Amino acid sequence: MSKKFFIAEKDLKQLISESEKSTCIATDEIMVNGSKVGYMVRGGSMSEGDSGWAFYAGNESEEYLQDFDDAGVYSLNQVCNYDEDIIPFLDAPEGSAFCRDDAGAFIMIEEDSDSDEEVGEVNYLSEVEMKEIEAHLDEHIGPVKNVYHEIISDFIHVDILVIEPTEERNYYTLCTMGMSAIPMNVPEELREEYDLDFAEMMISLPPDWNIRDDREENYWPIRWLKILARLPYQNNTWLGFGHSIPNGEPFAGNTLLSGIILDFQASFHDDEANITQIELSTGKVINFYSLIPVYDEEMNEKLETNAETVLEKIYEVTPTQVIDIQRKNVSGQKIIH
Repeated sequence: MSKKFFIAEKDLKQLISESEKSTCIATDEIMVNGSKVGYMVRGGSMSEGDSGWAFYAGNESEEYLQDFDDAGVYSLNQVCNYDEDIIPFLDAPEGSAFCRDDAGAFIMIEEDSDSDEEVGEVNYLSEVEMKEIEAHLDEHIGPVKNVYHEIISDFIHVDILVIEPTEERNYYTLCTMGMSAIPMNVPEELREEYDLDFAEMMISLPPDWNIRDDREENYWPIRWLKILARLPYQNNTWLGFGHSIPNGEPFAGNTLLSGIILDFQASFHDDEANITQIELSTGKVINFYSLIPVYDEEMNEKLETNAETVLEKIYEVTPTQVIDIQRKNVSGQKIIH
């Protein structure tokens, strides 16, 4: 459904130069409801012409910001028509952030003196790296038809790429784009032998999964892609094959699945496809891991035995990596060869 903007296109004024070549993100609270900008932050440019600016009214809830339809990409000039107060700050450098004080004036959000990080510092993949990752997915799985752009980023900017079902490959594939912007803290003895520093996370969903629904029974796979994309950097650790991450409770009310085991991403519709790893032109080697949801009992069995055993049992029940929220619990089940 098209949006009805608060200011009609015919009523827009030219307020800044080169506006059509500079884009930004703004929420519907501003562009549709007509609220003034309450918070503005400048991240790194994601592509040519991207100013890096993102604008918020300041009253958007976390749930609101998780709905990708509640924001859009606009020219800077268009957003300036909604709030001319932002114009004096548009030349501020990357990492800058401003909010309104009690009097309604914009003030810079100062760096925390107790922190070594700059306010608003976010790590991005380069445009070349993003294009090479997307080309890799296109070659080995399918074309990326949609991208869920992250509005607010913490430390790394993580978008979600969506590869839609086809007759040949009848399931969604979702992949993070941005986790590999910086290396993980891989143990030195493994780093010397394997290329494990960089990773992206993937998950496969059945064709009838409502990926645009922000209710938890449909949103949790996206939430967990983002959780795992940031986990290594928030905890100074790393993620790789066989690692398991418990949720502590079922992901949603319609399933008892409650944890994740990581497996190498596979391409079940093409035995020759090598989706697991890519070496970029920069020399960076990225590993692709698939999120395999598991039950509590399977998580415990993995901890008592190993990931290979549990995953082999799961693939005997569901021979692909596509999620089945009601699949059989394979804990204690013998492997059939």
